[in-house]
Amino acid sequence: MADAVTAGVNLLGSVVLDVIEMFGVDRCMFASNYPVDGLRASFQDIFDGFASCVREFSGEEQAKLFVENARRIHRIGVGRRSQAPRNLHAPA
Repeated sequence: MADAVTAGVNLLGSVVLDVIEMFGVDRCMFASNYPVDGLRASFQDIFDGFASCVREFSGEEQAKLFVENARRIHRIGVGRRSQAPRNLHAPA
């Protein structure tokens, strides 16, 4: 992970966790301002930063934050069932 992203995770990671605790996993999702964010970090670094914030969460909780809540809220793929990744942040 790029140094700027690591610093951002260290700075904002507790805020991310506090927000998820306040609203619950079913009411939160990750998003980015990519490609504008690409001026500071690669998409992979941004994704890895989000994933490191929730690395202790279960695979199901991670799937909700990264995929399933967005599908549900934005009604993406309504009427068809697809598989979400089970563990989005596997140890390297």
